[in-house]
Amino acid sequence: MIDHTSSDTAMWPAVVIGGGPAGAAAAAAIARAGGDVLLLERDGPAGPGRRTGGGGKVCGGCLNAAALDELVRLGMEAAVRTLGVPLSRVRVRSRERGRGDAVLPLAGSVAVGRDELDPRLREAAAAAGARVLEGVSATVIERGLVEVRPIGGGAAWHCRADVILACDGLGGRGLPRREGRRPRRRADLPGSRIGIGTIIDWPADADPPPGELLMLAGDRGYLG
Repeated sequence: MIDHTSSDTAMWPAVVIGGGPAGAAAAAAIARAGGDVLLLERDGPAGPGRRTGGGGKVCGGCLNAAALDELVRLGMEAAVRTLGVPLSRVRVRSRERGRGDAVLPLAGSVAVGRDELDPRLREAAAAAGARVLEGVSATVIERGLVEVRPIGGGAAWHCRADVILACDGLGGRGLPRREGRRPRRRADLPGSRIGIGTIIDWPADADPPPGELLMLAGDRGYLG
């Protein structure tokens, strides 16, 4: 089931922090193997038609054939087959004059927004038998102990687990900081790149044909 309050179980064999593709797939796999698992996710209802935590991601909007096959193996076929736009190829276009486009096959892939994909995968994990709590933040405060806080406010509660999987991404805060060390953000590292998700004006006659993913590549990065 998917809930938005708190867990009535204080001890779990497995707790998964983060309900994106990695966390939802892990929870589904544990549940299908017969394990009791609690999946904790920040995203959740925030009133009619709204969700907390967003869901828009700069990257991760495509699933290749191998990823789709793995989701099918986990019993998530219904969650992904009806989503997204089928892709057949990707076109990489260089900004340098005189260089032709590189066209690579993408047969069996789909383009899908994470704001659509992630909730469907959590629903599939719940259908497999996982307990899913949305709209909460989770932090490991000591070995085997997780503190859970409702995003919209309210009292924190705790649960213990034999196994804790932190699947909350690069910017996740599920794992505790190392004693005496300040965690370095990716953008602090020398040579780091940043990703920006934005909407730009794009001439209609420049749209790629259906089924084609266009990537514009340059010396300092890419747009796609």
